[in-house]
Amino acid sequence: MKILSKKDSNGTLTISVQADQQLWEKIQQQTFNSLSANVTVPGFRKGKAPLSKIKSMIPQSEIYSRSINKAVTETLKQLNGSKEFEELEIIEDSPKVDIPKINEKELVIDFTYESNPEIKIGDLKQIKILAAKEKITKEIVDAEFDKLIKRYVMLVPKEDATIEKGDVVTFDFKGYDGDVAFPGGEAKDYELEIGSGNFIPGFEEQMIGFKSGDKKSIEVSFPDTYHEKSLAGKPVKFELDIHDVKTKKMPIMDEEFISKFGVPEVKTEEQLRGHIEKQLNERNEYNYKQNAVREISEQIVKLTKISHLPNVLIQEEKKKLDKDTENKASQRKISKDEYIKKFLGYQTKEAYESAVLAGSETNVTLALAISQLIDDYKIEVSNEEIEAQIEKLSKVYGMSVEELKNKLNGNTDQIYIIIQQEKLFEKLIDNLSK
Repeated sequence: MKILSKKDSNGTLTISVQADQQLWEKIQQQTFNSLSANVTVPGFRKGKAPLSKIKSMIPQSEIYSRSINKAVTETLKQLNGSKEFEELEIIEDSPKVDIPKINEKELVIDFTYESNPEIKIGDLKQIKILAAKEKITKEIVDAEFDKLIKRYVMLVPKEDATIEKGDVVTFDFKGYDGDVAFPGGEAKDYELEIGSGNFIPGFEEQMIGFKSGDKKSIEVSFPDTYHEKSLAGKPVKFELDIHDVKTKKMPIMDEEFISKFGVPEVKTEEQLRGHIEKQLNERNEYNYKQNAVREISEQIVKLTKISHLPNVLIQEEKKKLDKDTENKASQRKISKDEYIKKFLGYQTKEAYESAVLAGSETNVTLALAISQLIDDYKIEVSNEEIEAQIEKLSKVYGMSVEELKNKLNGNTDQIYIIIQQEKLFEKLIDNLSK
């Protein structure tokens, strides 16, 4: 095998290769032998005809056509194993094949690959991160704590039956616009937690101090933005009949109760609140990073100029996006076309395909830019980091580390890429946050 020339043009690289002469002649001979075994020459017994007679009955073009595939396969193997091939800037290993020259002694094959594009990324200092971390206050921790223990809270009758914030009241109510009851403004035995904000402003606050058995009236105004336009902004009156007032009885925060939440190192209420605060901070940090990565990615795409988008990558991404649409339609048990119209808002096949193409181009641009930045920043991944990621993923998937390793079958390339990208964005966030 000999490389005759390399030509780079419009995003493709064509390598012109001369097949090994001995290999080409050997393959033709094998093809001839196979064909000649089935040739019958009039006047001669099978296998006894002169070679010249047999050759005259087998067109050379047929020998070529039956030999080319094997010759191309063998030559491509030789090309792929060569040092020169390793140095090529190409996207894929499945080239388009052309045969510009062929005769009994010589076979020239043109292998055309998609070449790596030239990538230019603008000044990353232009990128602005608008995402912000939420401050985890005591009030937020208390609210999460209350949600956590809510199902363990008992409602018990209140001894003095005077309504306070946090009590749960059972009552009848009827609303009036002037002297006329308005539709939807009446209910019997309605249960309401005072301070929940479920009723219009001022309603629950005015109930504080009422007692079980009271029949009271309150005056409130509907918000200007109230969904029922005939009531929006109107002052109205409600007649109330208080039936029952219950207060919340909190569980005893001892070690036995706290063990219900399944956190081994947490044994006291203070530790439980601390655990909740830690989780909230971790979730807050995760959400911040996700939003920051999204913002950075969008701006990287705008800053990136690429000489050409390799068609093979675009087609792969289009298939991926289209498959995602099919899966989502299947989950909703509707057809793909129905999902596209109802949930994606594209009324024609052309509009959907145009959106998929645009999305593919954006995703490929981002992927190529990320790959370039990983090289620029020399982001590497250690075996220890891969092991730590496998352990982390094993917990997510609910399997042992060994089970996950067996499933991966030694192929950790995808994990390597995930860690590389995480490290890149951590570096970018850190640099851009200064």
